[in-house]
Amino acid sequence: MEARLNTLHDLVKSADHAVEALAAALPDFAQLFAYYYDVTWREDHAADNRGEVPQDMPRGVLSEDAVWELMTNLRELSDRMTEVSEEALRER
Repeated sequence: MEARLNTLHDLVKSADHAVEALAAALPDFAQLFAYYYDVTWREDHAADNRGEVPQDMPRGVLSEDAVWELMTNLRELSDRMTEVSEEALRER
């Protein structure tokens, strides 16, 4: 049980740090998602398709799937965190 206690303590501490980092990044998520739905992203995407964006420039944000996948992953993670939180509260 001592080993279990130590392992779980470390796990909760690690999860707390991850949640803090995620919470701190929420404004960045909001800016990225706002850009993705804005006319600016569509203009940048069209410019990339016309070859106007340098090929050596990182432009993953201009793919149609990368931001959408991130939004989906964040939503799924949020849902899992809610489920885990609800179950943890029931277990006390």
